[in-house]
Amino acid sequence: DAAKTQWCTYTAGGLEPGTEHCFQVAAINQMGQGPWSEVTPMWRTEATVPSDVVPPRVTECTPFLLSFEWDPPADNGEPI
Repeated sequence: DAAKTQWCTYTAGGLEPGTEHCFQVAAINQMGQGPWSEVTPMWRTEATVPSDVVPPRVTECTPFLLSFEWDPPADNGEPI
C-alpha cells in the first residue's frame, strides 16, 4: 500500500569515541538496487573520558630525586 509509511533503521555500533562518520543508504528489492541517497552531514560520536593510565616506570633514582614516565592513554576523542 503506497499510503503506508515504514521507517527503516540501522545502528552503527563499534564506533570509536570522538570520531567522524557520514552515511548513505540505498533500497534493494527483487529487481535490484535503487540509487544511493545523498551523503549525510558529518556526525561526530561523543567523546568520553581518557582510558586507563598504565603505572609509571621509574627512569632515574638517586638519593635526591626520583624521575618516572608513563605512556599516554587513549584520549577517546578529546585531547588530554
